[in-house]
Amino acid sequence: MEETFIYNDGTYKAKGVCVTATVLTGLKRELLIAEAYNEIKGEKVDPDDSEQSAIRIAKLSLWPACKAGTKSIDIKVKAKRSPDSDKPEWKTVVLDFNKYITLPEALTTKWINCIFKLNPHWSPGYEEEVIEEEEEKKV
Repeated sequence: MEETFIYNDGTYKAKGVCVTATVLTGLKRELLIAEAYNEIKGEKVDPDDSEQSAIRIAKLSLWPACKAGTKSIDIKVKAKRSPDSDKPEWKTVVLDFNKYITLPEALTTKWINCIFKLNPHWSPGYEEEVIEEEEEKKV
C-alpha cells in the first residue's frame, strides 16, 4: 500500500510517497538504525545538551523510518528571484540526514505521520500500546 503526502508553506514544498513496509523495507530500516547506533555509540553524551539528544533521536528513529518507508520524495526550497524573472525559482533539496534535521518540523511531521499511518508498528510506544490492549481484553 502507498500513500502520498503534500506539503507547501511558501518556502518549502514537498511531495512524498510512503509505503507499507515489506520484510526487505523493515530490514533496511533496521540496518539504518544499526548504522546510526554504531556511529553514535562512542560519543560522550552531555545530559544538558538537548540538541545532541534530539539529533540522536532523529538518527536512531525518525530518519531511518523516513528513509526506509519512502518510495519517493521531492522537496524544493524557494530560491531568491532572478532579476530577469518575476517568478520565484524553486531548487531541489538534496536530502541527507544533515539536511533532514534542518527541514521545517511541519514538513517532517507530515512525512513521519504518513509513515506511521502505514507502519504503526514502527511508531514509538507501539509495543506498549499493544500490550496494554491485550491486558485490557483479559480483564
